[in-house]
Amino acid sequence: MCCRALRSYCVPAGFLALESGFATAPRIPLDWGAAGGDIFPRMKPLLRLASVFVFSAALQLSAATGGNSSAIEKEISRLDASRVDALVKADFKALDQLFADDMVYVHSAGKIDTKKPYMATLTSGNLVYASVRYDPPAQVLVAGPDTAIVTGRANLEIKNKAGQLTKRVLTTTTVYVRRAAGWKVVSYQATPVP
Repeated sequence: MCCRALRSYCVPAGFLALESGFATAPRIPLDWGAAGGDIFPRMKPLLRLASVFVFSAALQLSAATGGNSSAIEKEISRLDASRVDALVKADFKALDQLFADDMVYVHSAGKIDTKKPYMATLTSGNLVYASVRYDPPAQVLVAGPDTAIVTGRANLEIKNKAGQLTKRVLTTTTVYVRRAAGWKVVSYQATPVP
């Protein structure tokens, strides 16, 4: 919509120009680039190249995950269910295989562990998962052909070494990455739900 007082200037669509000359956005000349007077002559080839690059990258990502996204989502859902099952059953061998050696585990209290200290806490009996249940079911986001993120609200019952049971509700994020040895948990973070 062009302002009547300044016909050579225009306010971008969606912005309101007032008759007093005030506008919510700067006015842009209508004749930018008209009659061969390109304001940024060197930018056109770069913009075209950047557009082609971005479009190509988007197509490759879409092709890489598009047809395979559903299969990855199912596989990750199965793996995450097996992770939860292994935690409750104290199946340390299964957990060791599922966790990447460089895994980062962020506890709900903010403590940060890597795989070895976290596994040591589990095997020592200092942290025992009596039950873990997602309610509603966890959501899987396939972020690429080799990356998936599982988020959910987990209801946990945890026992300490003395046998004291604690119930917790946490929002969790688990990141899986496909490596040469298969899908691995590379990151886990739990946040308490107030």
